[in-house]
Amino acid sequence: MKIINIGYPLTDYQQQVKQTLQGRNCALAIGNFDGVHVAHQEILRLAKQTASQQNAVCAALTFEPHPKLLFNQEPHYLLTNLSNKLTLLERCGIDLAVVIHFSHEFSCISAEDFIQQVLVDMLSAKSVVTGYDFCFGSKRSGNASMLAESAPRLGFSYNQVRQISYEGMEVSSSHIKKLLNSGLIALANDLLGRQYSIQGQPASEQPRAISITLANALHYPASGMYLCRTRHQSHWHYMLGTLSVVDNQLTLLGLDSTGHEWVALVSEVGDANIEILEIEVLQLLRPARQMADQAMAQLQHAIDLRDANYVHIMCYKQNKK
Repeated sequence: MKIINIGYPLTDYQQQVKQTLQGRNCALAIGNFDGVHVAHQEILRLAKQTASQQNAVCAALTFEPHPKLLFNQEPHYLLTNLSNKLTLLERCGIDLAVVIHFSHEFSCISAEDFIQQVLVDMLSAKSVVTGYDFCFGSKRSGNASMLAESAPRLGFSYNQVRQISYEGMEVSSSHIKKLLNSGLIALANDLLGRQYSIQGQPASEQPRAISITLANALHYPASGMYLCRTRHQSHWHYMLGTLSVVDNQLTLLGLDSTGHEWVALVSEVGDANIEILEIEVLQLLRPARQMADQAMAQLQHAIDLRDANYVHIMCYKQNKK
């Protein structure tokens, strides 16, 4: 997947975009795509289908930083950073990711100019797909109705993906965050359309354990004990994960902590041979709680390991992994 970064003024980037497209049109999916969940995936699927029909470049247009981070006074935590988002877009079969640097200057572009200058003139959009609630342009004055009205006049087709629900719940980034807060990982996975995971640079500061520092700008599940896993060199490592949102830390202990594969993984982390580790969070075992003393903490740790091993066996048998 190719990536183009666009800023303001737009004219500074026209030549770069022209060279990348090489005279081809775009089938364009537009959105913030935070989490790249199943509703986003439907937008991307339609763009990909249209690109195939039109022999066009399948492109996703997204914004960095997220507009809410620029305008909201309240903290806004995301499900995915830009790097992870781009990885997920590529997995969805996108040919080209167009990342617009969302600045105060760019936010002042009128909705009409966004359509004409960005979609038509710069990206040669032959088709456009958005979600039902997509807004754009200065003061969010543009919406799906404006795109539908402009499309025939400006020579592109427009499709709007309706609101998608799962078991009576709207599929949205905000709902996924609420599910993660409640420890409902499996239901969050259903809305994401994949296994929820945490990415980070691993460190080995404790014997036979791996720790990952959590990024400040991202949203994570509630603090607690989780069954986790990671895949390294074709081997699944199942782990007991201690997630502390307060300390911004995920500490991982292999269920087979003395096994050769786990010891080798910890050694590689200790030697700084692994830059990024992706940890799949499988299930909440229990919420975080304060232990009365060291003896109680050790007893609880033994119980957590027992519970993690039990869930691991059940998960392994069901998934054949």
